[in-house]
Amino acid sequence: MSIVEAQTPLPAPPTGHDLVVVEHAYNPENGFMEPLVKNAPLNAGIAVTLVAANLIIGIVAATPVWIYHMVIANTTAAARTFTLTEPGGNTYIVEVPANNTVVINSTPDAPLFVSRTAGNLTVVGDATPSGNVTIAYIVK
Repeated sequence: MSIVEAQTPLPAPPTGHDLVVVEHAYNPENGFMEPLVKNAPLNAGIAVTLVAANLIIGIVAATPVWIYHMVIANTTAAARTFTLTEPGGNTYIVEVPANNTVVINSTPDAPLFVSRTAGNLTVVGDATPSGNVTIAYIVK
């Protein structure tokens, strides 16, 4: 008994199809699968003082703000503490060395925090002047 080996070529690949697969994630805000970043990121910044209401952005109900990136710059000759507070209860407290900058990064599928409650996102420094805060966010 002898064995005969035969090779069958693969079929031709389909044409007219895009080979790039777009990643979609589940958005719990609206219950749909959507691209991680469907809108261009927006930026907001402010010079920080000791006043308790240094408004960065106002958040409207039913339009949650997803914050992905923060840059906190200390423009003084001493270490400063910055407190970023959003109406949903999330708070970031960051200490920045003298004449230095701290960058806090995230990715589109894991924001630093999501503000779902209507109100104001504010930042306070521990002295006047303290420095500058800039955030990058997306409204979903």
